[in-house]
Amino acid sequence: MQILAHRGMWKTTAEQNTLAAFARAFDAGFGIETDVRDCRGRIVVSHNPPTGDEPDFEACLELLRGRPLPLAINIKADGLAEGLGGMCRTHKAPDWFVFDMSVPDMRQQLMAGNPTYARMSEVEQTPPWLEEATGIWLDGFAALWYGADTVA
Repeated sequence: MQILAHRGMWKTTAEQNTLAAFARAFDAGFGIETDVRDCRGRIVVSHNPPTGDEPDFEACLELLRGRPLPLAINIKADGLAEGLGGMCRTHKAPDWFVFDMSVPDMRQQLMAGNPTYARMSEVEQTPPWLEEATGIWLDGFAALWYGADTVA
């Protein structure tokens, strides 16, 4: 089992998705889940629509360099597949995957060769392109809907 630090290892809400929270998680031996979007031609770390002050995703990859830790990348905007995959490969991210993108963008992620997890939820019982996906991201929008049978 792998445990991921959601948006890094943060002490206050304002530290979520910051380089300090990522460094703290990596230093403690945890991989992270983070959110990415595009902003003015850059791929940035941001859960919400960006303002321009967000850290570049590449800075997160620099912090991860040389550490065999998992990186779960929540895709918050379409059209990032090529750039994101290129960055992860250039920085030799050892264990990364993308997830939670729109269905059309999932196709682009798969075509770019990016390790892609399909989302399965109480709304989406049959994930698209399940045969091509690297894994499954179990999600819940209203309640915990899955159990041991679903996982098996």
